[in-house]
Formats: sequence, C-alpha cells, structure tokens
Amino acid sequence: MCSRRDSNPPEYPAVLLDPHTCAHTLLRHLYATLPSTLPIDRNLRDAEVYQRHTNGETTAELAKAFGLSVQRIRGIIRQMVGKN
Repeated sequence: MCSRRDSNPPEYPAVLLDPHTCAHTLLRHLYATLPSTLPIDRNLRDAEVYQRHTNGETTAELAKAFGLSVQRIRGIIRQMVGKN
C-alpha cells in the first residue's frame, strides 16, 4: 500500500509517495493478475451455448462455464430459439 504524503517510512520507496505514481503502480499490479483473453466471436459462443443447452446442460452450468449470468444464458437461448 502507499503511504501518506506527510510520512516517510523507510520501507516505502520515495516514488510511491506521489499519489499518481502510487495509483499507476497499483493498477499495473491489478491488471497483471487478470487473465488475458482474446476477443470472442459471440455468434459462435451463442451457438455453442444453445447446442449445449439442447444437449441437456442447465443454464446454471452454462453460466459458470461461459462466465455469464444465468439471465444472459437464458436470453441467448431465447434468441437462438427465435432464429431456428
């Protein structure tokens, strides 16, 4: 964590006393922990969601597998039913 401007504990590098630098460093560390994902083709994803649903997977299982909400999975299924 960053220290306050009016304190200068020896365990903190001096550069972290600047709020802008501190925020930049924190965000860099946070974004480094996020998994990098490539852009997805939503049409392919939606088709796979619908296919797996017709094969018997529940909306809860699909939501967990695709990282979406159950409501979004249901919306995708409704949309795909309308196309067929």
